[in-house]
Amino acid sequence: MTQRLQASKWSIALCLIVLMVGAVVFLNALTGDFVYDDNRQVVQNYYIQDAQQFFKALSSDVWGFAGSGTEARSNYWRPSFVLWLMANYRLFGAGNPVGWHVTNLLLHLLTIAVAFGFLRYLGLSAWLTAAITLLFAVHPVHVETVSWISGSPDLLLAPAFLGALWLLLAAYPAGAVIPPTTRSRRQRRQAMAVQQAPGRTRKLVAAGLLAAVAMGAKEVGIVFPLVAYVAILASHYNPRLPWSRQLAQAAVKTWPYFLLAVVYFILRAAVLGNVAQARTAGGPLEIILTAPAVFTFYIRQVLFPYWLGPLYPLALTRPGNLSATNFLLPLLLTAGILALAYLLARQGRIQQIGLALFFFPLLPAFNVIVFTPDQLVHDRYLYLPLLGFLMAVIPSLASLLETRRHWSAQRTGQYLCGAAALLALPLALQTTRYNTAWQSNLSLWEWATTLHPESYFGWSQYGFALEAAGRTTEAQAALAQAVNYAQASNEQISSTTLITSAQVAISQQRYADAEALLLQAAQMDPANVLAIELLAQVYQATGNLDNAVTLLTAARQNLPHYHCGFTTNLAVAYYLRGQPDQTLAELEAVRPMAETESDPQCRLALFYLAQLYGELGQADQAQATYERYLQLTQGYSDEASLKYRAIASEALQTP
Repeated sequence: MTQRLQASKWSIALCLIVLMVGAVVFLNALTGDFVYDDNRQVVQNYYIQDAQQFFKALSSDVWGFAGSGTEARSNYWRPSFVLWLMANYRLFGAGNPVGWHVTNLLLHLLTIAVAFGFLRYLGLSAWLTAAITLLFAVHPVHVETVSWISGSPDLLLAPAFLGALWLLLAAYPAGAVIPPTTRSRRQRRQAMAVQQAPGRTRKLVAAGLLAAVAMGAKEVGIVFPLVAYVAILASHYNPRLPWSRQLAQAAVKTWPYFLLAVVYFILRAAVLGNVAQARTAGGPLEIILTAPAVFTFYIRQVLFPYWLGPLYPLALTRPGNLSATNFLLPLLLTAGILALAYLLARQGRIQQIGLALFFFPLLPAFNVIVFTPDQLVHDRYLYLPLLGFLMAVIPSLASLLETRRHWSAQRTGQYLCGAAALLALPLALQTTRYNTAWQSNLSLWEWATTLHPESYFGWSQYGFALEAAGRTTEAQAALAQAVNYAQASNEQISSTTLITSAQVAISQQRYADAEALLLQAAQMDPANVLAIELLAQVYQATGNLDNAVTLLTAARQNLPHYHCGFTTNLAVAYYLRGQPDQTLAELEAVRPMAETESDPQCRLALFYLAQLYGELGQADQAQATYERYLQLTQGYSDEASLKYRAIASEALQTP
């Protein structure tokens, strides 16, 4: 009892040390701004800000707020993630990102703690467990996940996934299995008693709930039943039983989770309207040809995490561009690594579970055609797989040392833990260094264009960041680079790049250039609302009000889902054209929609209507409409809403 208590104290102490180190390496990430998708997912996401949109947010894809809400704009339905965003917004709002970064770090620490407990439950020594979790805690591939607020889906997935697996194995603990030839009823009852843990039903239900959370956090959660199946099979392996019987027994224990995955898949398809939207031209052949390069990329990131960034120069491998570097060499390396994985799997159940945690959650990342060019691979896809990789390698290395060097298990564990601590130092320094890239949009995309200088997407984002920082001349040069690299790589210039270039041109009052760019963007993407709205603004700035009215009237007819927003802009055009009666008619006609639709542009109709009432001398109606606008936009954090809310508040205070 005393030895067990001392071992428990050592285990807790090592776990606390690992958690402390894991927290320290990410401390400089807490001062980061909202970057990249954060500005839209948090600051401009009125679905998470407006309590009335609760059910709409949970039943839409994660980018549903950016569109009409009637069709999916992405491949991602993540209700657990959306709930997490809502909870964080209620706690911290969207004015200061520090709280958001703190909760990301806390999720990372939770994952470390759950992983530590899970490995100890599997029977791994405290020293080897500390070695694995220490390397996991500080590894630089986690920066994208932990330092980026929008990287939290993986942080939500991992502890739920591991917790569900732990509970499932606890409900069916490893034990002796009586061969089917045994006739003794007493022996059969004893065998069943060994396999049935106390509170099994509660554990299984809790495992199901956590598995559902994992699936709702990120799509890769759907592979949980596969990992669970391997874990059960490995834990209950019995050489005296035929494989067919063992496979069947594992299926009996895990079938509810396969059913859960099917239900999730059906719900996801219903929300998105399809299984997946292709973002890159290609098909099954391109996926197969690119797979070796993708696999070796992730192995490189695990073993040599020196080249780190939000974008990587890995392109689709097609029949026309096959070479030794993009196919043959990666294929040979993949074959060698898979052979090594087979040898590791023969070592024991921890290695088998680890390999399942490495391979299965990484599988969806090989469907590269659902990603946009320049974004076929990302570090964040390695968050949970890295733990599986370490589970497979470090215990195998320990077994090898015990056999070859004749060391005791404790001595081996201590040596490997010390080696992990030495290796953790450069990894931690690299993590701390890379955290600085995610401090702002400007630093992130400057880093990206340095790592991948031929990325049109990286230069486009860098140009957008420069424009937002008021460095318009540099922004114009960066966007020109984006266009050049897009043309050089035969990639279609995105409408986003064209629109960003137009915004720079507008800020420099180069309206003719802006008009040409926006017309090209609208022709490329006729449903792009932002391109149409900016083009209308250009027409208004240059006095071409008739063109603005014609454009917005046609857009309202062609894109009825955006009727309210277009009408608001159309009313402005009528007002500038000196038609107050028509302006009033348009705004009053759209008022019922502004009362019910949460789009900030739509609700802006109430603000304009209040202003118009004031100009027409209808003070009471103006006051009531200002108050209604403030009531409906309470909690909105986008820049435009904050500006107009301030004006409305000032108008109400003015006698």
